[in-house]
Amino acid sequence: MDENGYYTGYIGKWHLAGVPRDQYIPSGEGRLGFEEWKVCNCSHAYMDAYYFDEDNNRVEIEGYEPIEQTRLAIDFIERNSKEKQPWCLYLSWGPPHDPYRSVPDSYLDIYKHMELRLRDNIPSTIKHTLNKTYTVDQIKDFIKGYYAHITALDEQFGRLIRALEQTGQIDNTIIIYTSDHGDMLGSQGVTNKQWPYDESIKVPLLVYWKGNTIKGVSDELIGLVDLPV
Repeated sequence: MDENGYYTGYIGKWHLAGVPRDQYIPSGEGRLGFEEWKVCNCSHAYMDAYYFDEDNNRVEIEGYEPIEQTRLAIDFIERNSKEKQPWCLYLSWGPPHDPYRSVPDSYLDIYKHMELRLRDNIPSTIKHTLNKTYTVDQIKDFIKGYYAHITALDEQFGRLIRALEQTGQIDNTIIIYTSDHGDMLGSQGVTNKQWPYDESIKVPLLVYWKGNTIKGVSDELIGLVDLPV
């Protein structure tokens, strides 16, 4: 993208720099060519978050991390609309990864009293680690938080779409919405994501480009490494 005149930016979770997880990513090869930079290597403290900017300054985030990351993305979209130059932005939210309750109460309250119908493959006792298990009631609580995160992200995605519409860029912007993994959430009696089951490996991949994408659903097996190609 850089070589073809695009201004590039990355906002959000990076998770490519190993440990320590709170390290900043120095400019150069470590940033893989991205010019604008508002990045946290890896943290799941969604209500107590931060990022490092282009000059490695640490910036604390007040409130829910995806809301501020979306604001930064909208600022990027608006500025580059005025510059009338092609751009490529990667926005990487952390949720709905656990912790599932680390989300504003306004979203948690939506599901607080909801009766959930669990998958048939969730047993009465769920294994988390070798020495820790969860009950079905605990899993239900996690799922409610998971839904709360998803609802919050739906709202943030809507903000991005409106920004593209208001700046007149929606018709010539390719939008890709996807994820790096799913979550077991008690299915098959486990919680962690490193399992070859549908709940973990099947993720959304939505692509929109007005006049160019074909509406439909495909069951073809692909991986995220296929996207740049």
